[in-house]
Amino acid sequence: MTDIGLNLQIWDGSAYGCEVTVNNTREFIPLINDPAMTRAAVSAAEKVFLPGGVAMERLPITVSEDYA
Repeated sequence: MTDIGLNLQIWDGSAYGCEVTVNNTREFIPLINDPAMTRAAVSAAEKVFLPGGVAMERLPITVSEDYA
């Protein structure tokens, strides 16, 4: 097993008599929301939803979508 950083480990395949090649690429750039646009969206949502209907106390999550 080889530690390649970023908390990733690769099994080398020797237990099965094979060789493993791993190509790690960064194909997606992170989406970083514009703070001013985020405030505008939250302000608009707070006018539409009931009090307490807009939650901002969330931890960041890792997701993927096709709209960025």
